[in-house]
Amino acid sequence: MRFSLSSKIRKLVSGNKARFKDEELDLELDLVYVTDHVIIMGFPAGGLEGFYRNRREDAKKFLDHRHGNNYWIFNL
Repeated sequence: MRFSLSSKIRKLVSGNKARFKDEELDLELDLVYVTDHVIIMGFPAGGLEGFYRNRREDAKKFLDHRHGNNYWIFNL
């Protein structure tokens, strides 16, 4: 898995927290599966915030690949 500068920055901001790694999609996201059907993560970011938070594009790519069109996103 290759890491971009933004991936390294996100890892630095996350500290020692475990990050979800998807080797197949070449993604590393700050999220956790609570159950097979419930995922918790910060609301995906766009623009400059994407350097230190999950990027919208990456979160969508991950959700589409893993869950097809069968997911909802709630911003609490």
